[in-house]
Amino acid sequence: MRFYFLDGVRGIAALTVALYHFTQHSNLAVAPLAYFAVDLFFVLSGFVIAFSYEQKILNGLSFSSFMTQRAIRLYPLFLIGLILGTAFLLVECSLGLTTADQGQILLGSAVNLLYVPFLNSNSVTMFGDVVTGAIFPANDPAWSLFFELAVNIAFFFALKIGRWPLYIATAAVFAVFLRLCLLDKGGLGWGADNILYGVPRVLAGFFAGVCVWHFLRSGRLAWSYGWIGRFSLPVALAIIAFFLTVSFWPYDGRRVFTLAVAAAPFLVLAGAKVSLPRLDGFFSWLGALSYPVYCLHFPMMHLTNVVLHQTGSTLAWWHVALGLAATIALSQLALVYWDAPLRTQLRRLLEHFQEKWRHGFPSGNA
Repeated sequence: MRFYFLDGVRGIAALTVALYHFTQHSNLAVAPLAYFAVDLFFVLSGFVIAFSYEQKILNGLSFSSFMTQRAIRLYPLFLIGLILGTAFLLVECSLGLTTADQGQILLGSAVNLLYVPFLNSNSVTMFGDVVTGAIFPANDPAWSLFFELAVNIAFFFALKIGRWPLYIATAAVFAVFLRLCLLDKGGLGWGADNILYGVPRVLAGFFAGVCVWHFLRSGRLAWSYGWIGRFSLPVALAIIAFFLTVSFWPYDGRRVFTLAVAAAPFLVLAGAKVSLPRLDGFFSWLGALSYPVYCLHFPMMHLTNVVLHQTGSTLAWWHVALGLAATIALSQLALVYWDAPLRTQLRRLLEHFQEKWRHGFPSGNA
């Protein structure tokens, strides 16, 4: 089973986040609320992980095997994003385009190399704005990748408590997160001073996605004649239109962000039933591109700044278009020539190690 439409949704969300970041520190700011696409990512992730791994875990997949598989999936692109982000940020330092300290950058990247946050209170000027306490200083969006791997751990053990306790806990955390959204504290988790808000944020989105998969698999809806089955495409398109509309217009952030977060599980639920076979190839490409775009667009922002020296009020539309085009091109190259080969090699190494483990390692006296 493959959810092609949701692949396309993930790709559009990644590009929207990239557009948000490229214009965030400028007078353009065309998508000031697009950061809630990260919450859509968490819902999609919970849905896909439950679909792909839940039954395997219940059938005996070990914790170490599960986490190794997840690390192989996430780390290669995380690593190249960290390397490029660090290199380009150091160049910005040498050109005086940021007040970041080179020693702190290297220290932060060394800590981040272990896939953990760099807790700090450094205030630096970057892209014309002051940024304080970024926990992944060379590649800001990586904060959500840390939480993604952490919530995978929670998912593995949550399966042991049973479904109804899981549903109740998810509803409670979701309510807490919606309350934080209304208090204008929903879009956080990326900095040392707000990292704790990332906990309810990722738990709410991820386990909402898990619940959507459970609901879909349970057959409680007669999809062949139920209203969602008949109107899944218009429902999904209506929610996407809502997402894009609120992304590009400066509404009240608290209320709109709350509505967007609440709508995300319904988009995944409806989108899972959309079938547009003629577009499957395009949707699949968008889905494959989504993760490299997410990992690489911030380093490309640093590179764009190095090449053009354009930030703040001097940023023009053609700068943004050039940066996004370069991000898509680099993402495609990274997907084909870095991510896929490295993941293949890591899987082979894992299989070789497991085979040796099953048959016993040769002793030193053999």
